[in-house]
Amino acid sequence: MKTLHLRNIALIATMATALGVSHAAIANSKESVELPVKGGIFLHKLEDGQTVLMSGDGRFVIPGRFVDREQGMEVIASIDKAKELYSEGASVTGTNRLEQVASLIDRVVSTDMLKYQVGEQDGNKEEVVVFIDPLCPYCHQILKMQPELTDEYVFVNVVIPLLGPRSDNYVSQLSCVEPDTLGEVILSRNMSPDVTDACRDEEEAVARRTANTVGIESVPYTLSKKGGVQLGAFRTVEQFKAFLEGRG
Repeated sequence: MKTLHLRNIALIATMATALGVSHAAIANSKESVELPVKGGIFLHKLEDGQTVLMSGDGRFVIPGRFVDREQGMEVIASIDKAKELYSEGASVTGTNRLEQVASLIDRVVSTDMLKYQVGEQDGNKEEVVVFIDPLCPYCHQILKMQPELTDEYVFVNVVIPLLGPRSDNYVSQLSCVEPDTLGEVILSRNMSPDVTDACRDEEEAVARRTANTVGIESVPYTLSKKGGVQLGAFRTVEQFKAFLEGRG
């Protein structure tokens, strides 16, 4: 699945055209309802070639044609056109982007922060970094797939709060659980974990700062040295594996 994050644009779904509503009428609308969209809007190209718009938390999906009023009401219907207009660092080659991702992975792996590992490193396995919010159901979907891929990969899951005050409070609790039990606590959705006095406040802060520096606005956010960056969950283990191998 290919994904592109669309920033600072006015989106108008062209479903309105099908309903006989003109662009001018939409632009001059005097009544509107704000949707609870979290993590921005993304353009996804699915495996069957269909293009859809999706909210960062995966809740809202609509047909992927939209109108950018700042681009002269141009209808954007393909991910290639969207990349041309909005992709950050569009002039950077794919090789350089992968190098940047690899550098970030190495930095996360070597830095103390609130994270836990799935799989044992034998010196030959590729390390994959996944930023997760422990309350994010799509993150849990990825976490449950990881054990099936540990023959070739080691997964480093960085814990950050992105889903509001409840998430923020929970991550603060998780910084005080025994490091060896962090993954188990998250997967079990234990909201009242046993905590110790040895809280990893600084490691929690480093994880948050790293996510802010990278510009992560929604999770799961997966980094692979061959696949690059994937925002959102994978539907199957096979799709996950294809991404990690640079085929997705």
